[in-house]
Amino acid sequence: MSFLVMRAFASFVARLLFIATLSLALSGCDDRTWVGGSGTDSWSDFAGTPDDLAALKPPSASTIKKAQRHLTVLGYDPGRVDGVLGKKSRIALKHFQVDQEVVIDGHLTPRLMALLENASERANRHENLAGGFGGAARTQGGAGPLYEIGDAYVYTDGRVETVSRVGPERTVWETADGSAYTAHKNFILPPISWVSGSATGENQIQPATGQKWPPATAQEVVFWVRSRAQKESLDEPRVWSAKWRCVSGGVAKVDATVGRFDAVVIECERANPDLGSWKKRTWYFVPEIGHYVRRRDVIHGTGRKVTVDLVAVRPGGTGWPP
Repeated sequence: MSFLVMRAFASFVARLLFIATLSLALSGCDDRTWVGGSGTDSWSDFAGTPDDLAALKPPSASTIKKAQRHLTVLGYDPGRVDGVLGKKSRIALKHFQVDQEVVIDGHLTPRLMALLENASERANRHENLAGGFGGAARTQGGAGPLYEIGDAYVYTDGRVETVSRVGPERTVWETADGSAYTAHKNFILPPISWVSGSATGENQIQPATGQKWPPATAQEVVFWVRSRAQKESLDEPRVWSAKWRCVSGGVAKVDATVGRFDAVVIECERANPDLGSWKKRTWYFVPEIGHYVRRRDVIHGTGRKVTVDLVAVRPGGTGWPP
């Protein structure tokens, strides 16, 4: 009998300790809720509004479909409008977040949905101005690069890059490893912004004349690039800058992997690059393809030359030459 009394007493004490511990834990929360699941877990203030409550719930299939339609209107190509927030839809959301300058996590929250709806409404009201993004952009005879949504480029170093969005001046590229970056059509310029795993970055180019496409005549373009990169594991972003000088040296014959062409030769050199990165880069651009067929780097500190050729192009639409 005494054994049963002792056991009941021990159980009673254990319950009291559990309740005390739980009360202490809850008292330290200060009305905050844990939000996680994306590698950016953090405590956030929680006011208990309907919008905040909705942010903690996964979006419904109908909400995802609406978002996919808005992304399609805006030219971000989320794939099929099927109500499933798959890899392609998340990449499209990240592209939209990059352009909106908000947190880049690929999550469809009510606030991001509101941004999508507003942007889509503006695009519909000004279709004649916004129609450049998302539409076919290949018109032969242009002086600069020509891209179309779905165009995939394969290189000798194993890279496969696909055009997911096309605008009058900008192009969004997706790589086979899931990374994405936004760049000027003028590919000799560094990316405007990029997302790769937990890392993000951006480049600012000054002056604006650096964005012009060098023609097939001798012309020098000088500009400064200020770069900023951030990883989730680091508290402070890395910031650096460098002076770039690009010269168009006319037309020359080039025997590349994809064939023999008359290519526009463009040489770029940057001051004070990191050891092991390229100091001088030469592009061989072919107007009839609308892209470069070769890129040759001279590595800083060693003088080693690294050549990457275009292997193949998988067209994403019509308008390509035979």
